[in-house]
Amino acid sequence: MEYKIDINSSEIRLSKSFLGKEYLQLNNGSVKIVKVEPKAFYPIHVHPNKTEYAFVVIGNPEFLIGDKTYFSNAGVLFISP
Repeated sequence: MEYKIDINSSEIRLSKSFLGKEYLQLNNGSVKIVKVEPKAFYPIHVHPNKTEYAFVVIGNPEFLIGDKTYFSNAGVLFISP
């Protein structure tokens, strides 16, 4: 197992607008890095039996969690039950 995640290494293109790479897959969740291009939209999705964490490295994304929209910037961690 690697103990270092390099957000600049070997990303996998998921669509025209975002890149991603999964680093760890477990029964109750995973660790992945997703890079969303400016002005792009990441699809709304849910994980009914998992907690999702999103840490903003750079940029000012918006997150929709439940029925509330959060405006963010670098250094913020979101947790969605």
